[in-house]
Amino acid sequence: MKINLLDEQSETKITRPLPLWQFIFLFFVPIAFLVFVFFVSPRMQKNNQAEAATTPPTFLSRIRNFVVFFEDGLFRTKDRINILILGKGGADHEGPNLTDTIIIASIKPKTGEMALLSVPRDLYLKIPKWNYKKINSAYALEEEVIRGGGAKFTSEIIEEAFNLPIHYYIVVNFNGFRDVINELGGVRVYVERAFTDPAFPTANFKIQTVSFRAGWQTMNGERALQFVRSRHGSNGESTDFARARRQQKIILAIKDKILTRDVLLSPTRLMEIIGALQEFVETNITASDLWRLVKFISNFNQTDIKMLILNDDPTNLLEAKTNQDGAYILVPKNNDLGLLQKAAKNIFN
Repeated sequence: MKINLLDEQSETKITRPLPLWQFIFLFFVPIAFLVFVFFVSPRMQKNNQAEAATTPPTFLSRIRNFVVFFEDGLFRTKDRINILILGKGGADHEGPNLTDTIIIASIKPKTGEMALLSVPRDLYLKIPKWNYKKINSAYALEEEVIRGGGAKFTSEIIEEAFNLPIHYYIVVNFNGFRDVINELGGVRVYVERAFTDPAFPTANFKIQTVSFRAGWQTMNGERALQFVRSRHGSNGESTDFARARRQQKIILAIKDKILTRDVLLSPTRLMEIIGALQEFVETNITASDLWRLVKFISNFNQTDIKMLILNDDPTNLLEAKTNQDGAYILVPKNNDLGLLQKAAKNIFN
């Protein structure tokens, strides 16, 4: 619709009161954001030096962190930003610190593109101090040595293996994953094919049967958790690679739900989501960069998302082997890490 400004001239100006929802949005959202900047974000920023720190962040340091938003920061000076997403089971699961979900999310702020690269948990890499291990054990091994150091340690291993700088990391406890989706009121997901998993683990270390029908459906937190963690599904859904595809679907579904009007324009909902994240998320993303990230994601085109799942298909980059202990592992074809590095570098092409 085109508007002719010449037709809009009038000597009489009528001032109408703001609708209630606009008043609430303009009044409460800045308050919610400042609460996040000064109180929530510092708690979310954990690293291996957190426990050693003796001086709490000052008022001026928090203001400076906020002011960075208005300056030329990482999101304006870098062509590509890489975020490592790790998912772990938590205290009520076997191997609570094993990161069975490993995804590299890359964004290009200047072009509005996004890519998701799923790394299989059985990828066999050289881990400093531990020789060769499956990549999903890196976080747990370092956490036993330095509490809070696992995320940075895993990021450095991924950086070297893929020759790709990891600017940020996010570690999500699956309990938090479930709670966030519940706070969002569920997410809408398209299930490509029906499947049944007769051996899905329960919280008390038993098993149960879970089933999914094909088609669009809304999942609550528990249902979405079952969807991303199922490993013994029928109809071709029993592999880690099928699970990686489902994980990517849920990540995009969460993104879509967060960016809906009902969530973005509700300060109460936003604070409830932040509260759910606070206990179950570990990240080095600052408040100012989180704001940039949300701003970017709200603008990028869904059709520009590139997806890559590393697997052992004949046309893919990995091959299945067994290590000296007889355990199943995945290694680059011909043990050539250059294949992984090239794929990561050219994922947008």
